[in-house]
Amino acid sequence: MVSSISKLAQASDPKKAIIRQVGDLSGIEVLHNQLLVGTYIESEKTAGGIIKPDKTIGESRYQGKVGLVLKKGPQAFVDDTSVKFHGQKAEVGDWILFRFADAWEIFILGVSVRFLFDTDVKAIVSDPSIIY
Repeated sequence: MVSSISKLAQASDPKKAIIRQVGDLSGIEVLHNQLLVGTYIESEKTAGGIIKPDKTIGESRYQGKVGLVLKKGPQAFVDDTSVKFHGQKAEVGDWILFRFADAWEIFILGVSVRFLFDTDVKAIVSDPSIIY
């Protein structure tokens, strides 16, 4: 049986692969100013075509710094008395950069996802493969 990490590492479109593997999220309501983020798993092949060991790919789960925003809480990126976002915000479908220690990992249908606060988002990136 191929693990969800292996499936994500083999995917030509990691965004579609994460969305497909987590499935219907309508039964999950993200609260407050938190985000539910699908963990980006690096490709199993290097740009030169070398296949990486499973252990190397698996490290994406433990040390991943990029994720796909799957859901947002109702207060995510909303200014309040202590935090001002100045119009900056991540949307569902964006790849975001964060410190992995700031996120709480859970699994949905065997897929690694993380909860983190909006203030823990460091950047929005166009291509998750450029971050390692």
